[in-house]
Amino acid sequence: AEREQIIVPHDVIEFVASKFDQSVRELEGALVRVVAWSELTGQPIDTPLTERALQDLIPQTSNEIPPPLILEETAKYFSLSTADLMSKSRSRPLTQARHIAMYLTRENTGLSLMKIGEVFGGRDHTTVLHAIHKVEDEMRARDTTFRQVQDLTRVIRGRVRGAA
Repeated sequence: AEREQIIVPHDVIEFVASKFDQSVRELEGALVRVVAWSELTGQPIDTPLTERALQDLIPQTSNEIPPPLILEETAKYFSLSTADLMSKSRSRPLTQARHIAMYLTRENTGLSLMKIGEVFGGRDHTTVLHAIHKVEDEMRARDTTFRQVQDLTRVIRGRVRGAA
């Protein structure tokens, strides 16, 4: 993209890199397809366009965890309801729990940022991306957040294994 002087937003590059991490050739091919799709449709390159352009190439993981399970376990862990996690409330404890749930959904499902936003009450994909980055930063800075994510991951994956 840089050689061709095409501007690809950072969140699009992150999305493509998260889905195509096997080889540089695979990554490059995905980006070429996104650029071609953009030129063909006359739409700017953004995450929703990227998801549409690559939907048939994105590998589907078989060990996906259903988002409702992530919502349920996160709500239980923080003594909230799933409705709380999907609400518009911006209280600090609730926002922290919601951000962690969004992070866990991204890490444990093949859902796009846009789809995760829909799961969480119709939020924009940039809101989801912000939440994910915030949790990643907090996991590095605060041992408490790291432990919460680890605990929840263990509980959620345990439930999936128990159901299988």
